[in-house]
Amino acid sequence: MNGTVNLRIFAEAGEAYGGAVATWLARRLRRYGEVLVLAQGPYWKIPEYLEFSVSVVPPVPAADCVAALRRLAPQGWDGDVWTRRKADGEEFLHPAVTWAWLLETEDPLWPG
Repeated sequence: MNGTVNLRIFAEAGEAYGGAVATWLARRLRRYGEVLVLAQGPYWKIPEYLEFSVSVVPPVPAADCVAALRRLAPQGWDGDVWTRRKADGEEFLHPAVTWAWLLETEDPLWPG
């Protein structure tokens, strides 16, 4: 098995745009494997942020998928967390994404 890559993503967008951002994320991530994006709604600590839970089951080892995702926006990573830094203009997956966390697991968390 190749494992699963899970992401927790926050995007600065109104609640009405949750479906559109989720669709965008799914389209951007499908090149990396089977994708499930769940829009969680406004983040309770920062209501102007929308929260998304994402799972990717790649056809390659999860570590390779993680490396490819990190290359999309290499400047913002600190460990497993990516943070938008407006000064460098870097984007991760969608222009509204402000923060993302990656978790790699060895076994898929949902059947494929």
